[in-house]
Amino acid sequence: MSFRPRYGQDIRKTRKLMRSPEMQALLGEIAEQGRRYAESISPRDSGTYATAFTVEAGAADDRAEAVLRNTAPYAPQVEIRHRVLGRTVDRLEGKGG
Repeated sequence: MSFRPRYGQDIRKTRKLMRSPEMQALLGEIAEQGRRYAESISPRDSGTYATAFTVEAGAADDRAEAVLRNTAPYAPQVEIRHRVLGRTVDRLEGKGG
C-alpha cells in the first residue's frame, strides 16, 4: 500500500500564521537588514538622510507587515536622484543593489 499525502488548506490557520508575532518579527528583521543597507548607500551631504530611516513591524488587515521609510523632508528628491530605497528593495529581493 502506498502513502499519498493530502493537503487541505485551512484559511483560519493560514491567517493566524500570516499575522503571528513570529511572522511580524521575521519581516521586521528583514526590514532592519534593509535599513542598515540603505544607510550604508545613502548620500552623506549633511548626514540627515542617512539617519532618518525607520522600521515599523506589525499586523495590518490579514497579514504581518514591515515598513521601511525615510522621514527626511527631502527623501522623495533623494530617491529620485539616488534610488536608495529602490536599490535596497532590489538587494532584499536578491537582484543585486
